Amino acid sequence: DKDLIDFVATIMQEEHQESMNKVDPISQNWEIKNNEQNSQLPTVPIQLESRYDAVAWIDSGSQKTLISEQFFLKIRQEWSDKKTKMRRRHHNVTLLSASGNELPTEGMVHLIVNIGGVRSFHEMIIMKDTPRTESLFKNVDVVLGIDYLKRNAATLYAEREDIQLKRGRPVPFIRESPITNDTRC
Repeated sequence: DKDLIDFVATIMQEEHQESMNKVDPISQNWEIKNNEQNSQLPTVPIQLESRYDAVAWIDSGSQKTLISEQFFLKIRQEWSDKKTKMRRRHHNVTLLSASGNELPTEGMVHLIVNIGGVRSFHEMIIMKDTPRTESLFKNVDVVLGIDYLKRNAATLYAEREDIQLKRGRPVPFIRESPITNDTRC
């Protein structure tokens, strides 16, 4: 899938960032500096499958929406085998970071996502738990990519610090999830 090959996970640009000694590209449009000079991405509360509260980074630089393997397994443990077969696909999905490194995945899953009262069924790539991905998902469960944002006509309001889907209510950003050097892949 060309979209997956072209996956521009700017969270994965640490090598470029180190070589250029610039602000992390994933947060260049959303940079918020605090006293310790940590940058932040917009982070919002979401609900998956109508019962699992989760925290999601909004990453318009990511072509696809991602879920941590650990959080997916928490949801999966209550599913029947039939539901798992219907909702999970074990396709070999290859993701590449901006630096060209392959990122391990565990297939895809279709989940119900609720943000601001808008429920939608969306496909997510399950990121295999490794030291690299564990640092990515240290403070969040999901990375909402441009695929989700476009499909749900999301508008990010930087001044108000919230997100609003076309048919939903505004949802304020969470401010406690900084991206530091050790949380970038």
